[in-house]
Amino acid sequence: MSAVSGGGRTRLVRALVGMYPAAFRARWGEDVEAEVHATGPRAWLGLTCSAVGMWLHPAVWPADSGSQRRHRASVLAVAVAAVGWYVLHLAAELDDAQLASAGRAHLLSGCLLAMLAGLVLVAPRPRWPLAGSRVVCRAGVRGLLPPALVGALVVGVVRVAPALTAGSKAALLLGWYMALAWAAAQTCRLVARHGPVLGRPASPRAIMAGLGTLAAAATAAGLVIGTASLPGGPQLLPVGAGGALLTLAWVCAGAAVDLGPLLRIDAR
Repeated sequence: MSAVSGGGRTRLVRALVGMYPAAFRARWGEDVEAEVHATGPRAWLGLTCSAVGMWLHPAVWPADSGSQRRHRASVLAVAVAAVGWYVLHLAAELDDAQLASAGRAHLLSGCLLAMLAGLVLVAPRPRWPLAGSRVVCRAGVRGLLPPALVGALVVGVVRVAPALTAGSKAALLLGWYMALAWAAAQTCRLVARHGPVLGRPASPRAIMAGLGTLAAAATAAGLVIGTASLPGGPQLLPVGAGGALLTLAWVCAGAAVDLGPLLRIDAR
């Protein structure tokens, strides 16, 4: 039993260390794993929080070039835009009547367009011809096909059998949002892994402008959604969604502050 338990702990520690960015794992992964083994289970929570914090601060990742650092800023922007779109979609669909009655639907549409503009500013510029496009297409199919199939299954069930029980509707809704989250996560992984193959990174000025635009859009959307229920008393969904969007804005602003000096050095 002890050997099995020890093996389980080893796998868990490796999984926790695997949450760190690949650049961090390549340089310090073995040292972190050895330290966690020596410290024991009380280090697991701290390790998890540290991994999350590392993803939110790409400026501290080991980098061999300014180009590599700018590509990582693109990954952060894609992640922020994907999560922001997901939260906006969830809040608008589950509480559409309240948002519409408050006259905020157009404001949220503007926030989505601003997020798209910020993403375009930070996104890598494609190289022509697209080198390695076959490899990336295969990776995209492997990553995005499963969530697409789940989403198509949900849509098909709803169209074929519109009269469903409350429990079935809840299960389908959960499956739909799980598929969306899965697709968003896979998109971030594709950009992180294959972005340098398909395109050159955006300029430092474009990255800073894009991160600022994303932060402003997330702030505006968070305030619009978070205050939607205030006339009738705070409610969990809009307040939670607004808080999540304000957190995204804080992440973008923090990344811009961290990356700004490094990007200015790279531009010289």
